[in-house]
Amino acid sequence: MACPYCGGEGTHAVGCPGAGQQNPAGSPQGYPPGQQPYGGRQQGGEPYSGQQYQGQQPYPGQQYGQPYPAAPPPPGDWGMQGPGQGQIRRVSSMVTALNVLIGITIAGAVLSVFAYVQRAMLVGDVLDGELKSKEDADDADAFVSATGISMLVFLAAGIVFMIWLHRARKNIELFGPPPHGKLGAGWAIGGWFVPLANLVLPKLVVDDVWRGSEPTGSPAEQRSGKTLILAWWLVFVVSEVLFFAGTFTRGDDGNEDGMPKLTKAEDLDAWQTADWLLAAGYGLLVVAGVLAIMVVRRISAAQAARGA
Repeated sequence: MACPYCGGEGTHAVGCPGAGQQNPAGSPQGYPPGQQPYGGRQQGGEPYSGQQYQGQQPYPGQQYGQPYPAAPPPPGDWGMQGPGQGQIRRVSSMVTALNVLIGITIAGAVLSVFAYVQRAMLVGDVLDGELKSKEDADDADAFVSATGISMLVFLAAGIVFMIWLHRARKNIELFGPPPHGKLGAGWAIGGWFVPLANLVLPKLVVDDVWRGSEPTGSPAEQRSGKTLILAWWLVFVVSEVLFFAGTFTRGDDGNEDGMPKLTKAEDLDAWQTADWLLAAGYGLLVVAGVLAIMVVRRISAAQAARGA
């Protein structure tokens, strides 16, 4: 029989001098002529070298061995991936809603100031001995009652503000390494409902958010931000104290509609004092609303610059 390596007759493959060498016909070593593996590719060569992928490539425009591009962030309120673990939430998307709600609250508070001042002056005229008609008193009471509807918008603005603050507080945990703040993100909502402590806790959370949102700001910018937050919070707290004082100064000596009986001079005097306190409270609420819009815009702009 012919040797598959050298072609000689009667030579056994084992010990054949042509074993491990290429014969004159050009066969690769160890394989008979005409039976080259892989369509003529030499053993030890680059796999599939020079061959094009037949048909549609699995990922158009990409070569094997390259990483597949990351999926884009989902639309909506989700922003870029933060250095921490988690997705940064956009807070700038809530600024418009907050501006509208706070703006309506400010407008209602301005009307409330006029309503309470008008009624306080009417009661003062009565205390001075000037007679007023029942229609004048009813109109003053109706004006005060109508402006009370704005408090519903105030509550809605408060809810949206807490959501915005919680989202902004969560973001600073993704902006960089700890420390992230003195209080956890849960206090952005829970801090408003703790009696007495709610005079301090929300402001501390806002302070944490401000420090974590603009860490590279100049010392002057940091001080101006802290001053703005402090001014907003002090005005807001004083307005709430005036609301509380005005409500309890009035007392409960009223009729079934909640209006005063006004049968004694003491009743008139207490009612007038309450109206003045409430008018002052609404006046400060106007200022607090303007400052709140400034705080929200400043923090939102700082976080937007970092991808939130």
